[in-house]
Amino acid sequence: MHDLNRCMSGFMEFNPRGFFGDSNAENLDLISMEQTHSNTVCLIDRDSQGQICVINHDLPAIYQHKAFIKNDLELTHENASPFRKLNSSFVVNSDAMITCRSDVILSVRTADCLPILIKAPPYIAVIHAGRQGTLDEISYRVAQCLDYLGASAANIWFGPHACVCCYEIHSETATHFDMLTENRYQLANGLGKISSDLTSKLCTFCDHPSYYSYRKGDQLKRNVFYLMKK
Repeated sequence: MHDLNRCMSGFMEFNPRGFFGDSNAENLDLISMEQTHSNTVCLIDRDSQGQICVINHDLPAIYQHKAFIKNDLELTHENASPFRKLNSSFVVNSDAMITCRSDVILSVRTADCLPILIKAPPYIAVIHAGRQGTLDEISYRVAQCLDYLGASAANIWFGPHACVCCYEIHSETATHFDMLTENRYQLANGLGKISSDLTSKLCTFCDHPSYYSYRKGDQLKRNVFYLMKK
């Protein structure tokens, strides 16, 4: 349960569905993703007025897309409780976020898909890697963006998700999809500089209800994972 803490530093205290505690979250902004289930990547920064913004024009041209960021007016108490001293929270339409800022918190919400947290100084990144995003090489795109931005060797954590045994995509042929193996390959292929690679052994399907699982009937509830720099 504490494998992430061995991989990263400067985080909240870990619990089964994310992090809790607000000692390090004062006067910060929380950025969450409104997943597109594709391969969109956003680079989060602040504009000249200090407002949260997306600056995808600094990414390679082939990875640029028009992203929309909005105030998260529907932030639930469950998601907000770890950060009672937040300035505010925002949502961006994306399946991955990268930032080099230490005054924002990146968040990924999942319910069977694979959450990936990356520390590649001076950047951090979070990825929502579902089946479609994985097929569209979301992790490879993030790896290439980090490499393009000059990030150093990465520390990677693969969070709880539906394991290959539980993630059946075609019942008649008994076909299963391995999100973990594919995304690990994409990151290794795109980065080439990985210091550590830690994987949670927990499955959202097998370990339900400790974790929310869409395939177990959790239509709206999500596991929430947060990442911030020291």
